[in-house]
Amino acid sequence: SPERYVPGKRAGGPVTIGLWEDAAVSGPADQQATGTAHLDTGNAALTVMTRRFAESVGLVGADGLPFMVSPDAVEYITAGGIVAGATTRQVVVPSVTFVIGGVEVTSRVAIAEEAGLGVREHRWDLLVCMGDIRELEKGGAQFRPCAD
Repeated sequence: SPERYVPGKRAGGPVTIGLWEDAAVSGPADQQATGTAHLDTGNAALTVMTRRFAESVGLVGADGLPFMVSPDAVEYITAGGIVAGATTRQVVVPSVTFVIGGVEVTSRVAIAEEAGLGVREHRWDLLVCMGDIRELEKGGAQFRPCAD
């Protein structure tokens, strides 16, 4: 039998994103950096960025505080992790824009002191929360965490 016609991907069609993606992040003075994003289906809180990565795009200074926010107005959260009972205090940057799979999201982002260690020993710069994964989907991305 003849091979079936399979249409190619339409221009402007949805993009499929998985658990590990490249993310482009913009800083307040138009600094740009690309890092590794882990789309974390278990993260119901805020998206988290490593401090090293946040400093590289000018989101926080050497003191770890966000630029353009007065020190008395800086917001902090207490974040729990994989280790039961362990928490860390993280500073929140009120507005961070990042792009994954061509879809742009602007969100509140917490800053982690240490670089992220993910599953299978992958390192992440951005740990994307479920709320921001939903925003990526609203923007046209199809999240397929189990796709190859």
